[in-house]
Amino acid sequence: MGEYELIETGIFIGDLAYDRQGLGRWHLRHRGLRKTVDGIGAVFRHCSNASDSLYGALPVKVFHVDWARNGYNAKSEVVIATATAKFVKITSHFVGRSPSGFPVMMGLIETKGDRIKAPSDAVDLRNE
Repeated sequence: MGEYELIETGIFIGDLAYDRQGLGRWHLRHRGLRKTVDGIGAVFRHCSNASDSLYGALPVKVFHVDWARNGYNAKSEVVIATATAKFVKITSHFVGRSPSGFPVMMGLIETKGDRIKAPSDAVDLRNE
């Protein structure tokens, strides 16, 4: 019905990942960074420019794409800032199974680095 429930939040800073379930405790984990897409192929396929639009007051281009990675597939809407070409939002409706177990995932991307803050109270799980 157009409404979403917050299931998990993630903050990524370099090779560190902070995540929490709902509004619970933050956890700190190490994440491997990909430097290329060699060996995994294209992630977005069959892209079509759906519209020029506004995301709040930000001019954006909205694309409809087929997303695929590691055996998962989704019909996705990708919102990209017109002026900077940076991702703003990705909403994926999974076809078949999903990596999270939920049929829809939405990613909101903060493009202003000074707004991204590491949670100071995260439980450090990098050595577990």
